[in-house]
Amino acid sequence: MEPTYAQFIEALEFMVSIEPDPELDVDYDGATAPYAKQIEQAEATIRAYGYVVAPGGLVKMRSFLSDLLYEQTTVKSESLIRSMVNRLWNGVGEWRG
Repeated sequence: MEPTYAQFIEALEFMVSIEPDPELDVDYDGATAPYAKQIEQAEATIRAYGYVVAPGGLVKMRSFLSDLLYEQTTVKSESLIRSMVNRLWNGVGEWRG
């Protein structure tokens, strides 16, 4: 079953919410370890949604990401979402992250 747009956004928001503050001296792996299962599920949802967008071609995929990034209100969320989508959509359709 393919994820909905709402599930895709929820997965992105979850991933942004658990990202440790880069200003703090926190062990990344230690800070995110309690969320390992949820991270796996969120990443699978983000990747799967790439397959929903991919039939529109690379231009559509880029436009979709651009619109999504434009909606972000913080540099942190914009940066994390760009990075996650590039990594998780790599190889989906024409996307090369």
